[in-house]
Amino acid sequence: MARRRSRTKFQWNLPGFQEARRLPGVDEALQSKVDEILDKVGTRDYDGGVDRGRTRSRGYVVTTTYDAMLREHWDHVLLKAMGGTPSRGPRLVRYTTRAGKVRMVSPAQAAAWQKSRKS
Repeated sequence: MARRRSRTKFQWNLPGFQEARRLPGVDEALQSKVDEILDKVGTRDYDGGVDRGRTRSRGYVVTTTYDAMLREHWDHVLLKAMGGTPSRGPRLVRYTTRAGKVRMVSPAQAAAWQKSRKS
């Protein structure tokens, strides 16, 4: 005999969520997380803060120099500072060929090419 499921109605309290997202404690928690990330990456090339929007507060950390943009592109500095890992598969390294071109290759490939250069 099949069991009968009871139907439960659930209604989200959206104004309550919006109110909770704008509490002063949320701003303080976001600012402390932003400060923690800035401490890890350094404040010379990065800037951050908390913006209070209509429905929620948002913390942000951004690059302020071209060098920082390049570091973020190649090394995922901000992602690592937040505790994440790049999801682009195996780690790639920069390798300069004999012709002077820079390529992104696997560490094993770079080691093999470097070895062949020495001989």
